[in-house]
Amino acid sequence: MLTRCEMRPAPVHYILLRVGITSGTLPAGSAKLPGVDRDEYYSVPEAAKVLGKGERWVRQLALDGVLEGERMADGWQLLRKSVHEFRDSRPASRTPSEAPAWPPEAREALARAEGLQRELGRLEGRLELTEVTESTLREQLERERERADRLEGELRDERSRGFWARLFGG
Repeated sequence: MLTRCEMRPAPVHYILLRVGITSGTLPAGSAKLPGVDRDEYYSVPEAAKVLGKGERWVRQLALDGVLEGERMADGWQLLRKSVHEFRDSRPASRTPSEAPAWPPEAREALARAEGLQRELGRLEGRLELTEVTESTLREQLERERERADRLEGELRDERSRGFWARLFGG
């Protein structure tokens, strides 16, 4: 039977080194690795600002182990060094001022196409309204014709009855 001393678990840093984890990233709730300087942290919103991305994306990077950090009760604490290294390793995206300039003819053609597209949208809207109005008017005309036919039939029936029958309702 083993004594309490013999059953003591190995230190966390020893286990991590044995399985090949040397980055300093620890599972949630574990103790810090000895010798790792963790004085400078970013929170997830701060790291998102530095990287120019959303908080959800930064959390996913931390979960995937791309960014070094610790998951605390109040959220992730990400190493500033890791965040900056990740930012600097990514190719910079083009800003609008760095984008190649279009020739004036192309810009004019694009502006004209956008104007025509807006005009087309307005005309399509007017056409749809006209179609709805026309169908509504046709339905009303049909109902009025049916009403006129019914009233003409009633008038003919009344005229076919004699004067005294119309007068005394008989």
